[in-house]
Amino acid sequence: MNRKTLSCFFLMLIILSSTLLSSCTIPPLKEIYKPYQQTPDVNPIIIIPGIKGSELKNNKNQNVWGGWLQIIPSNFDDLKLYAIDDEKLNNDNNFEVFNQSSIVKASAVFRRWRLLSILGKSSDLDIYDDLYETLKNFGNYVDADNQIEYDDMGNLNEVYKNKSAKINETNKNRAIFSFYYDWRRDNILNAVNLGKFIKAIKKTYYSDQDKVQFDIVAHSMGGLIARFYVGYHSFCDRADKDPTLIYRSIHSEMPDTNLPDSIHKVILLGTPNGGSMTIFHAFYDGSGVETLSKKKVWNIIPTMPSAYELLPQCCIGECFLALKNQPDTQNFLKQTNDKAKCDPQNGKFSIFDHDVWQDMEWSAFSKEWEQDGLQKKKQRLISKGLARAEEFTYLLKKTSNTNQKYFILLGGDCASTLHKGLLYEPGKEEMKPNSTKQNKRKVVFEESELKRIYKYNNENFESTAYFKPGDGVVPRAESMLTLTPASASFACQSHGSLFKDDTLKDNLLYELLIKDRGELKEHP
Repeated sequence: MNRKTLSCFFLMLIILSSTLLSSCTIPPLKEIYKPYQQTPDVNPIIIIPGIKGSELKNNKNQNVWGGWLQIIPSNFDDLKLYAIDDEKLNNDNNFEVFNQSSIVKASAVFRRWRLLSILGKSSDLDIYDDLYETLKNFGNYVDADNQIEYDDMGNLNEVYKNKSAKINETNKNRAIFSFYYDWRRDNILNAVNLGKFIKAIKKTYYSDQDKVQFDIVAHSMGGLIARFYVGYHSFCDRADKDPTLIYRSIHSEMPDTNLPDSIHKVILLGTPNGGSMTIFHAFYDGSGVETLSKKKVWNIIPTMPSAYELLPQCCIGECFLALKNQPDTQNFLKQTNDKAKCDPQNGKFSIFDHDVWQDMEWSAFSKEWEQDGLQKKKQRLISKGLARAEEFTYLLKKTSNTNQKYFILLGGDCASTLHKGLLYEPGKEEMKPNSTKQNKRKVVFEESELKRIYKYNNENFESTAYFKPGDGVVPRAESMLTLTPASASFACQSHGSLFKDDTLKDNLLYELLIKDRGELKEHP
């Protein structure tokens, strides 16, 4: 056998081995779950998407975010969510400033994005479509295709039953309900909306005799909304009757020890229970939002109260590192990580500390921010957003010892995920001419830039100091913070594609169809 023939033989052997190995690693979902497609004792499902996971339309019925044929939003400026109201901004006792009217409303779960219709199917990007198809194809669930009506303030008004949806008496316990929402708004508001949604679908789709319970499947930030509702459903019920409670400070609210009657279990997909440094990156320079300019994102994201509630829950000294040859910065980080001075939940020297943002000239405190005469008011808006986020994360932390057995965590753990940033003071030789940050520390996140800075300073770069295993957005370790779930499973998949992974699909279907149903059925 000559060398060429031998090379071809080994190549074919590698391809065959790879095929066999890959086929063995994909669970045969259709075969596994066929015996459970007709079992009656299952629960209907509520799907809660994450941030950016709901389509948004303006009052002209134009897609502002999402849509079947969109490449970019029709008018990204419509996503700004603030009104400069001096009375609300100056009121220190509540968060009424976030109770804002908007021409933009949630219209659907963002299931699929077709970039260019002329390119055909190859241009389709699955968002949540694969999650729905998994439930329908392998679990025999039926899409209820419900419609939600919101008012201009983001409050849920009514839920409509789609007459074309094939929901009847025999399959209503396999219905999939979609809780889409305005993901720019406060997560506490949307937790109250979730409670209203559950009441509405029970009334619309089920009779008083139905003792129905729901399994929640929540992705990313949607999991935080579900956690807040489960942990504070008594408060959500009170706020449903008295909406003025939503924007008051509820720092002293105590969590419920019991589960809501309508909830059976909650499955979290890639939920940032400890926050995500990626969202701070977006605040810092506008990174991380597809198809949109960084300058646009940088100016829009501070107007969204939900974004603050995704910030990492850490002291500044934990969030950032400093070069060894910069003792002043190292000493600053050491002081801000002193447990006697810093607690991630009390604002002092934490990521929620307004004084740190002002000192570091982050976001609207930067000289590079758009100069429109509203600078001071936008800075006060940021202070409000940070205070609200501190309260929200503190309240979630208080639920860590209650209702944990009802939560199942699914996530990713093999993508290099941003964990910390480099707090860096550039030397004069490195600064660009006319830089506005010449005498200020700046933050660096990108691996290529980190390597360049370390090389310039004759230091060794260790990527593990800045990047940890995760799903590209949420590090594995941070997904477990403030939550001790009943079980957790991880797979090698990215944040937006967790519901495409066959192993996680298997775990998801097992939790929904088998785990609480007794003995496994034999295959026919």
